[in-house]
Amino acid sequence: MSLSIRALSRVQRVAVADDADEEEGLPDDQDEVSEFLDQADGLTPGRYAAGKGGRFFSFEIWYKDYADFMRELCRLALGVEWEAVCEDPERL
Repeated sequence: MSLSIRALSRVQRVAVADDADEEEGLPDDQDEVSEFLDQADGLTPGRYAAGKGGRFFSFEIWYKDYADFMRELCRLALGVEWEAVCEDPERL
């Protein structure tokens, strides 16, 4: 399992051919808006790319790396172990 973050600025909708192969995936500089529409800043479902002067950012972290990061973050920021936060987040 991994966490994947992709961000684009100054987006422009990209036309996709009807015969596009979904198995091939997206080009590195594009992203698909189809889920979490309440977080999509009013974008309609479709494929988008960074527009003129825009930027594309992609970051992926695997679960073990994420877990290590969260453990360290909890120790530094809260002074407790990550497991304590997971067990009772309201306590903190």
